[in-house]
Amino acid sequence: MNENQLLHVLLTTTFAKSDLSRRLGIAREYVNQRFFTSGGKKDVKKFLAGGNLSVDDQRVLTEWGDDFLQTFTKENASSLFDALDREVKNLPVINLYVPMELGSQDVAKIGTWMRKNLDPSVLIELHRDSSTFGGCALAWEGMYHDYSLHHTLRTKIDPIRKILSEYAK
Repeated sequence: MNENQLLHVLLTTTFAKSDLSRRLGIAREYVNQRFFTSGGKKDVKKFLAGGNLSVDDQRVLTEWGDDFLQTFTKENASSLFDALDREVKNLPVINLYVPMELGSQDVAKIGTWMRKNLDPSVLIELHRDSSTFGGCALAWEGMYHDYSLHHTLRTKIDPIRKILSEYAK
């Protein structure tokens, strides 16, 4: 596989920037252990199982497949990982502000929608922000958009007051 194919594999399984960086680090660790550690080298499944990794990370790295990890050789591992790190840094990022932690399935749903509707290689940078209750906010291409209930109530306060005043009469 070449760099573009490797990046494509990464992007088909990972939507959040932090997840991608962490998973690339895990893959780098595995490859380093495979080539540069003396003694008991572990196969992928043993390495993943023994690394105190989340079930989701284990599943995703397994989904990358043997072809992905076999691309790395003793001679090219460092340069390939460095190239992937550079490519990831150049991907578009959307900052998403949500009031709670999102599960991996939620991130995948949101990421799939964003890649379909905004940019096919966009990564999400998640931020927890309790002021976005009842919705979310996002920053994309230099624009901040607030879709939270708090923001809506604040911007529509006069019509809300009018409705409540008429109701109270």
